[in-house]
Amino acid sequence: MPTVHALLVGIDDYPARSLPRLAGCRNDIRAAGEWLRARTAARGTGLRLRELVDGAATVEAVVAGLTGHLGGAAEGDTALLWFSGHGTDLPASGPDELLKEPTGRCQALVCADGTLPDKRLGALLEAVAARGVHTVAVLDCCYAGGGTREVLPVRYAPPAPGWARAAARDLAALPGHPGPQRHLLLAAGRLDQLAHEDEFDGRMRGLFSHALLDVLGNGAYDGASSREVMAATHARVQRGSTAQHPVLLPQRPGGPADAPLLGGAGAGPRAPHLLRLGVDGWEIDAGAAHGLGGRGGTGDTEAVAAAGAGGTCFAVVGAEPAAPGADQAPGPAAAPGPAAASSTAAVPATASVPATAAVSGAVPGAVPGAVSGAAAGRRTLRAHEIRADRTLVRPEGWEPDPERTYPVTLSALALPPAEVTVEPAAGPAGAGDGRPVRLLREALAHAGPGGGPSPLLAVASGAGEAAVPRQLPAQGRLLLRVLVREGSAEVVRRDGSAFVPPLPLATTDDAARVAACLVHLVQWDRIRCLDNPLSALGSPVRVEIAPADDRTAPPRPGDGVRELVCPYTRTAHGYRPPRLHIRLHNRTHRKLWCVLLDLTDSYRSHAMLFPGDFIGPRGSGHALDGAPVELSLPAGREPRPGAGARDWLKLVVAEGELNTLPFLLDAWDPGVPAGRSAARQAPDGVLRLAPPPPAARGRDLGPVGSAGASGSEGTGGSWGSAVDDPGPGDWTATTLSLRTLVP
Repeated sequence: MPTVHALLVGIDDYPARSLPRLAGCRNDIRAAGEWLRARTAARGTGLRLRELVDGAATVEAVVAGLTGHLGGAAEGDTALLWFSGHGTDLPASGPDELLKEPTGRCQALVCADGTLPDKRLGALLEAVAARGVHTVAVLDCCYAGGGTREVLPVRYAPPAPGWARAAARDLAALPGHPGPQRHLLLAAGRLDQLAHEDEFDGRMRGLFSHALLDVLGNGAYDGASSREVMAATHARVQRGSTAQHPVLLPQRPGGPADAPLLGGAGAGPRAPHLLRLGVDGWEIDAGAAHGLGGRGGTGDTEAVAAAGAGGTCFAVVGAEPAAPGADQAPGPAAAPGPAAASSTAAVPATASVPATAAVSGAVPGAVPGAVSGAAAGRRTLRAHEIRADRTLVRPEGWEPDPERTYPVTLSALALPPAEVTVEPAAGPAGAGDGRPVRLLREALAHAGPGGGPSPLLAVASGAGEAAVPRQLPAQGRLLLRVLVREGSAEVVRRDGSAFVPPLPLATTDDAARVAACLVHLVQWDRIRCLDNPLSALGSPVRVEIAPADDRTAPPRPGDGVRELVCPYTRTAHGYRPPRLHIRLHNRTHRKLWCVLLDLTDSYRSHAMLFPGDFIGPRGSGHALDGAPVELSLPAGREPRPGAGARDWLKLVVAEGELNTLPFLLDAWDPGVPAGRSAARQAPDGVLRLAPPPPAARGRDLGPVGSAGASGSEGTGGSWGSAVDDPGPGDWTATTLSLRTLVP
């Protein structure tokens, strides 16, 4: 039977009179001991518990407890250290210290007679974890976040004479880099923060310990991972002190953070991020620093307000039963929280207007035909402000339980619009009387769904426009320069190279086609650059490419970094296009859903190669069901020396089925009248990833002899389609570049 070995250390009364007396540390470990007894009895597991309080908690006694008591745990057991007391930080001066302390400071627990440096503590805990023991340290003291180093900074003791020398000796005796951290740290605050005490129910307690045990004692967290427990604990601590940010280390998906606190089988990393009730309402623990809100931004934070359906959305992962109180009239909150926790709360005054709403000029409100998350059978949330480290959200049609956390994943992406500049071309062939510029601006004002501006385009104003190209937009944002000449328009990149051949611009219809071209280019670029900055999947599926005509050649892995060059072969009858076998190899032990898109240099995107299906654990999926894929030049490009074409293979991998409709785009054809192109533009410019039903479209890369002929490919659904699936779960995307050349 697994056993929990627990060492509980609480020091209120330090012998040294110079150290401030604390009042809540013994109360902390008393409460922790009560929780441990109840929890292990309920689980039917053994418990070996040792307590060290006040003067008995010397450095020697704590180290002996770590090496002897916790060291007695066997493989499959759990070892828990809970320390409540003072913490301190000391200057690191010697060469050994400075090598191991990049901040120049050494953090330490303050025992009854001296200090236990964080690095030494970490090494002791790692020695226990190395034997297959689930090892956890809970540190409720100042500077405990450096406490085990992958241990945080009221419970603070100013350094005493001699402490720094002792810490230097301890650090010098430690081995080199220990490798990845195997034990789990739950710390009261960050490396440079103080930990606070407060009174709860007439007793002094550590703010962190009280919040953590409050969460652990909530039946909703039975079997929950430490990651979920700490997300809820963080929210409770923040409601008591915004200056204290609890820390969980290590964060790696699938590591000890994804197991229950006392060990045992966990659900695994269902999602990389969590929904919780914070000081400002419901929030997700990811923000602009994680890549949300588009690349680039201004200032230390980036705020994006979502009007109606015009913002980034999240979905709760897993088919869990509705939380207590869901779909019911909200009653009194079980935990303090602001009015913003309600799904009908007003947007805070600090939230800014989203780029999509500002460009479209649309009145905030629901998108026609859109279905709410509740109506579609999913619990969804809409972002209304993206901050540096978190995103404030509103639940759509359901009420989360304020006592719970929920694993979430991205379900819709509100990406920043492309920047468009309209400039008269230099020289005598410029726009003349300016009529072509006015025609194009008028067309851009009606290029979106419903006859309004497109949410995909941010058109620069006319004033001072010649300077705009030299003022680069936010990093990663697409810039489209339209150089207007008498009777034509050139759409060029930042470096002056052309996206497409010059387009006529003499009539209203011409202007509408130029505007449609800009929208099409942005949609294509969004698909090519699609990424999930929050994904914890890593690179679970590898694209492998092998020549179809040489069975002995090993497959070349597409790493997404190097471009693969595929040359034509010269024969006695002319040039023969390259033929490849493309395989998708699932490197994980679970099934994953994949779609392989082909984005061509004619600005088409199709899914004919691998339209979307699950690939089993350690299994493989084959493009075109194993038939060779021919990389022929598009119609109109003669296979002669120097000719070529480019394709971008976009692999999207998800835990569940995705909506492929937003990924499908016909090639840009200037001869198609504006409004009849197959380009799909969501009313709000948002990519939605709900799973769809199948449909049919055409292809570029294809079977031998197809020469780009039309075929069928999976599409799926429509904007705002209602489905009963819980969503795609976590997902990720990677891009592989192919260049076809005629030597």
